[in-house]
Amino acid sequence: MTDLHDIYQLDKKLEPLCLLKDYAPPKMGWIAAIRQSLGMSSAQLAKILKISTARMGNIEKNEANHSIQLSTLEKAAEGMGCKVFYVIVPKNKNFLELINQQARKIAKEAVMKSAGHMVLENQEALKEIELQIELLTQELLHKNWKELWNYEI
Repeated sequence: MTDLHDIYQLDKKLEPLCLLKDYAPPKMGWIAAIRQSLGMSSAQLAKILKISTARMGNIEKNEANHSIQLSTLEKAAEGMGCKVFYVIVPKNKNFLELINQQARKIAKEAVMKSAGHMVLENQEALKEIELQIELLTQELLHKNWKELWNYEI
């Protein structure tokens, strides 16, 4: 059973890779970019892969359009002496933060529903609301945090 410690370990393992999350692939796709960098023509790569040049063109087009099959990408990479590195990383900081954000969204919605009668301009009321959101967030995280994904906010 996965617990928050397992998520922490996953975050640590993926931490160096998260540095790449804002790195966009070349518009032409990796296959064409690497092939060209190697000084290899599409006909030469097609010959290595034992496919037609037309098929090679379709492969590069499909990659550029984000519709390439992973197995095809792996074969093309292998033909160029490369390896595909496939990973999913969180958009923000890490997975623990993602779980915390979900708990906070749920807590905020619940607290704001019950705080509807409070005057939101009142500084003391705002502090109390924020405290209630934080307490409920922590309670949600320490209970069954996997249930957080059953709520759609």
